[in-house]
Amino acid sequence: MLVNFIQQDEYEKAVKNIDDLRYTSDLLWSTNCFRPVFDTEYITFCGQLPEFEFDDKKILTAKKTLRHFIQDLWLFNGN
Repeated sequence: MLVNFIQQDEYEKAVKNIDDLRYTSDLLWSTNCFRPVFDTEYITFCGQLPEFEFDDKKILTAKKTLRHFIQDLWLFNGN
């Protein structure tokens, strides 16, 4: 899953802004652009995900979201 935090105090907005990336590949990336998730956050975020099902439209949307995230992160890092 991809959770977008703009600021630490925007937790409630983040709970409503979760992208389900279970339909995509795993991603390994340097930790200096991320922060670890707390167990209580993870449980809350997982509870927001819909039931897992294979759907071509969901798969394409998730892949597109992940690709855009990687592109944005790559540009942010100046690479």
